[in-house]
Amino acid sequence: MGEQTLDLKVINELDTIYRKVYQQEDMKNWFDELKSIIELFNNGYNLEYLERQLLNYRDTLKNNGKKDEINKLNGLINNIKRRKSDFLIERLKRKGYVLAGDTNFKNAINSQIYRILELTRLNKREEVVHLLMRIFVSYQKKIPDELIETMKQKTDNNLFKAYIYSFLCGFIGEEKESKEEKLNE
Repeated sequence: MGEQTLDLKVINELDTIYRKVYQQEDMKNWFDELKSIIELFNNGYNLEYLERQLLNYRDTLKNNGKKDEINKLNGLINNIKRRKSDFLIERLKRKGYVLAGDTNFKNAINSQIYRILELTRLNKREEVVHLLMRIFVSYQKKIPDELIETMKQKTDNNLFKAYIYSFLCGFIGEEKESKEEKLNE
């Protein structure tokens, strides 16, 4: 019942915003209100509906030739996409591959990888976060935004595991690829 109430609230707010698009030339207020609605969804609510609505609004704006507004809206849509699980998993994997390029950092992660995997398996988020942060800080590396996003999200344990495993896959996968390349040579 709580989700239905939230659905109705969101639909009403989106309708209000949609009407304002056609009633005012100053889009700044419209985007500020839209950001506040996005905050409703950032608390774990499914963003699929909002994303579809924003894509429809973007098409409407394209027909009206409002490039600045379209660029702002594209930024909001990309922000929503970043919060989607599959997008975040893929980004974490790529970040792992990039960070594995630094041999010293890769060795630091690999020296703790079994511990990180076990803590992740046991759903000990705080300890996983602490261990990863300690490694990043000791090697003076910036913690990737995608990894920070996984740490602050209120997700179920299985999704958190998928995030951490995909990040670590970048370190393990690169090692596998280099072994396969050696065998092929």
